Amino acid sequence: MKKASMILFVYAIAISMQMVLSRFGWYRDLYTIFPFYLPESIKALLGVLLCTMVARGMFCPGDHFALGRRSLSGLTFGFLCSLPMLIGFSFTRTMQMADPVAVVFLADIFPLAEEILSRGFAFRLL
Repeated sequence: MKKASMILFVYAIAISMQMVLSRFGWYRDLYTIFPFYLPESIKALLGVLLCTMVARGMFCPGDHFALGRRSLSGLTFGFLCSLPMLIGFSFTRTMQMADPVAVVFLADIFPLAEEILSRGFAFRLL
């Protein structure tokens, strides 16, 4: 029960990283100086780093998030399952991409960090 409480506590901190970091002026200033994805990337990276350190400390080194286990086949399967939707959107929607880096962040980096925190850390370790 003690490990479960620790995992839930760390997970709560990781998903609340925005609230934690927004207490610091330098972090809030990043939003006025840089595009939103820079401070958001820092937030996501710190959450994943925190969970990684705790997982390694509690359970020794290893692939705690199952990232090395058939990751490429999982990504391929996910892409193939999404392909009909993407094809449908290409015929029925228009897109005006002002900032391609923002699109990559919103479509790839942020969801990956969220999955590592939720499924990789909290669900897997619990």
